[in-house]
Amino acid sequence: MGGKKYTPLEFLKYIRDPLTQTEIDTWTKVNGITIEMSTVLFDFISSLYTLVSDTYLGADFVVTNDDRDNHFDWCWSKVINNFEKESIYFNSYGEHYDYFRSFFEDTFYGNGKSEVMYKVRSFFTELFEPPIGNRTKSELDVYSEMYKMIESNLKY
Repeated sequence: MGGKKYTPLEFLKYIRDPLTQTEIDTWTKVNGITIEMSTVLFDFISSLYTLVSDTYLGADFVVTNDDRDNHFDWCWSKVINNFEKESIYFNSYGEHYDYFRSFFEDTFYGNGKSEVMYKVRSFFTELFEPPIGNRTKSELDVYSEMYKMIESNLKY
């Protein structure tokens, strides 16, 4: 919300009321968001959460914080390397790394249940769907922040 002060009614509209398609199209253009880049960024996120989920051995084996850190770092490096094989280069570390490390620490490690990863998958899938209809301003703000954070860590 960028520090803007909302009245309770304004906040409710911000999180509840969908924008028109014209408003969404304008927002997309103003923020420089393209379907092609959105697809690449979603593939990056999807690759990461799939690898984290598929290779996690569970709390019985990944016991310490170091174990979790090592698992995440291995998954992160693997995803970065896989994209490099496709000539798509991301910075290895930056705000995107910090965000996803914190995200997985908070939502996945220590829980590791399949429904958590299903919810993670659903969240990112819905977030990175092309912004067509039924989007609130708050959803577009989250989408924009994620898009810009990951895109800014691409090496051109």
